[in-house]
Amino acid sequence: MMNSYSDSPLSGNHRYRDSHRTDFYKKLTAAANLLLYVWLIVSFLELPVYDFNVIRRWVAQTIVALPMIFLAISTYGYACSFVDKLFSEERFPKAGLYFQIAAYFYMIIFAAIAVFSILKIAFHSGIS
Repeated sequence: MMNSYSDSPLSGNHRYRDSHRTDFYKKLTAAANLLLYVWLIVSFLELPVYDFNVIRRWVAQTIVALPMIFLAISTYGYACSFVDKLFSEERFPKAGLYFQIAAYFYMIIFAAIAVFSILKIAFHSGIS
């Protein structure tokens, strides 16, 4: 017996659920980005000076490094949903998939560089 939430491709419900998952994911990453960017701006404005060493010591704190990593990952997640919409099959029927793959490739590289940079600063905080 199959219910209305069946995974059968014939029922058509899997598309409905997948679109709601992606909508929820977009809303979640948008809310996370909003909170994390507000936190970043407020905490950055509270710094006494904007010297390289002061900012490096500030990022090296665990209470700052973790939200910065979450910010990089959340921004990457939101950008993925933007790329899905930007390079959709309707706009680019033949090359849309290739544009998506190229954009994902560059976003993964930049997200990895951001996370690596934050971790490098956080783990080398004792070096002046």
